[in-house]
Amino acid sequence: EQMHREKLNPEIIRYVFLSHGHMDAVGGLPQLFRANKDFIVYCSNETKNRILEEFKSLKSVRFENIEHGEEVDIHLGGDAHVRVIPFDVIHAEAFPTGRKFPTLGFRIELEG
Repeated sequence: EQMHREKLNPEIIRYVFLSHGHMDAVGGLPQLFRANKDFIVYCSNETKNRILEEFKSLKSVRFENIEHGEEVDIHLGGDAHVRVIPFDVIHAEAFPTGRKFPTLGFRIELEG
């Protein structure tokens, strides 16, 4: 729905970086997968497991594990590339017990 509203073509998406496994972050993946079967999801193993528990239809999505400090370098053509560097952050208190919910933030650097 958000992609349609913003007039974004889901078929051109090649990489998805997910901070955590809550529905606000992952809820659109099934719709994206119906429109485009050729993308990579970068996320923690915990997030991947939550996604696959919730959405059995996504079992053939290509997941790549990414954790704090593990850089991902994506070549865009020519000299251009994007470097994505994940770092640990704490999501708002998500539980009545006050338990903190681990998540990833991403620093994105464009070069070239």
